[in-house]
Amino acid sequence: MLLKIAAAVMLILPTVGCVDDAPVESVIQVSKEKSAHEFAVDKNGKVTFEADIVYFKFDDHTLTKEGEERLQALSAYLKTNPNKKLQISGHSDERGSIEYNLALGQMRAKSVNSYLVNLGLDQKRIHNISYGEESPAVEGHSEAQWQKNRRAEFVLSTFSE
Repeated sequence: MLLKIAAAVMLILPTVGCVDDAPVESVIQVSKEKSAHEFAVDKNGKVTFEADIVYFKFDDHTLTKEGEERLQALSAYLKTNPNKKLQISGHSDERGSIEYNLALGQMRAKSVNSYLVNLGLDQKRIHNISYGEESPAVEGHSEAQWQKNRRAEFVLSTFSE
């Protein structure tokens, strides 16, 4: 029973919401040296992929190697889906003032944005927002919890013209 629950959690955790009613798309796989990222869109338009969160070190907005790999996979997906736009939300842990954390969240979103633009994505398809410490991924006051809150998350949607 525990294995079934663990398998279900593994399938549910790495998701990003998508607001369109797109038909089912095939899985796109981007091979990397040490890992592969798979993207799938279900019949309800929900996108599932590994690159849904990029984490940052304390008081830093510099991308990690793992973050860059996730963004390369996300970029590959977006290049094959030119009708998709991306919202990047930057977050911080609770340490620091509200103003500082909002600015840090914005710098994190901007770092991700710049990296994606350097990979060839059109800036017009990307929107940044900062939540600072206001939308934690997990509640708590330990380093393990703070690590989960220092992040950039992504929401995909379809262009509406």
